[in-house]
Amino acid sequence: MVYSFFMSKEKERAPRFRIEQAITLELTRERFIQAEGLNLSESGLLMVTDSDVEPMTNIYLMLTVSPVEDRNHQIICEGYIARVEKASDGYHLGIHFSSMEDEDKLVLNEYLAVLAAKQG
Repeated sequence: MVYSFFMSKEKERAPRFRIEQAITLELTRERFIQAEGLNLSESGLLMVTDSDVEPMTNIYLMLTVSPVEDRNHQIICEGYIARVEKASDGYHLGIHFSSMEDEDKLVLNEYLAVLAAKQG
């Protein structure tokens, strides 16, 4: 079953880049779930997890990226679960970023440029 909520056409068109990265989401205080990132864009993230989570759940996310070799940066942001889809490998969660510091936005865009160059 697929649950979808609004995503503007502009955000929907944001290029997505494959990632394979372990991610921890905080759903509420002291409730964490483990997931694996599948793709990333400037507006959100698609991940797979064993946990079924309600759409529109607010989340807190920390994602470590390496926009420059040998330089890691931890992006901290808030968002919500915009989409939940049951799949053969678990639940695919579409995360929409709703709040991110300007510095983290810049680093995310640098990292996306690196992914774009690698993935052509």
